[in-house]
Amino acid sequence: MMWKRGIAKLNTGKRGVIKEETVKILLSVVAIVILVYLAYSLYSIVQGSKQREQADAIVKQVADKVNNMKTQQEIMTITGPRGWYLLTGAKLLSVCEFKGNDCKSDTKICTNIRDDIALEIKDGKISVYTKDITINKTNGKTIISPRQ
Repeated sequence: MMWKRGIAKLNTGKRGVIKEETVKILLSVVAIVILVYLAYSLYSIVQGSKQREQADAIVKQVADKVNNMKTQQEIMTITGPRGWYLLTGAKLLSVCEFKGNDCKSDTKICTNIRDDIALEIKDGKISVYTKDITINKTNGKTIISPRQ
């Protein structure tokens, strides 16, 4: 019980009002927390735009390779952000960020290509995080698969 009174005397003046130093410390802690939050928010914004730029570059690289293939098989390495995947549709190539099993529509980046295109993989998507891919062209159809 004695130690509680001692702490109370340290933090309050004669009338039980909180001392000025205690208020300054509390305000400083709150200001530091706010600054850390703002720094993290800024970092997230910058990191998100970098990932989008990388994904855009991947779509352009793969589409360029598919549209300008000189041989029936090409091998290329793609390097992009974690959690982003290469997808295809009829004459459409896209990259988007996945959360769980769903593509986040606000992150989807698409481009048109000349031929029909398909992915040769079970779940229908290829991770773009440092992956070698094989592009095969046969009978006007392009098939992209991860390299074994």
